Amino acid sequence: MNNFLPTTTEEIKELGWDRPDIIIVSGGDAYLDSPYNGAALIGRLLQSHGYKTAIIAQPDMETDDIARLGEPKLFWGGVSSGCVDSMVANYTASKKQEGMMISPPPAVRIINVPTGLSSHIRTSSVKTSKTLRLSL
Repeated sequence: MNNFLPTTTEEIKELGWDRPDIIIVSGGDAYLDSPYNGAALIGRLLQSHGYKTAIIAQPDMETDDIARLGEPKLFWGGVSSGCVDSMVANYTASKKQEGMMISPPPAVRIINVPTGLSSHIRTSSVKTSKTLRLSL
C-alpha cells in the first residue's frame, strides 16, 4: 500500500498508472491520510481491494480544477463535504456570516457541498460517462 493516495498527475505517474480507477472528491478539507477523514478511509479501503484510487481535495469551483486528474477508468467514487461542516466554516456561533474564519476553499462556500460538487463534476470538461453519485 502506498504512503498516500495520489492527488496530482505527477503522483499518479510516479506510481506507474496511466489514470486512477476511482477518484474521490473531498470538497471541504485538505486531504489528510487519517482515520478521522472519511474520504481517506474510503480511499484506503478501495486501495486495499486493488483499486487505483486518487483524491481531489478542495477543488476550485470557479475553474475546471475538478478535471485535474482526468476521467477515472471506473467511476467517481464519491463526493464528500469533508470533516468541517460548511456552517461551522462560514458562520459565527450567533449565525453571523464572517468571511472565511478558517480559510476554506471556494467549494465550502456552497452550503450543500456534495450536491454542488456533483453538479460541478457533471458540467466540467472532464468526461463523466461513469459517475456514481455517493455522499460520504
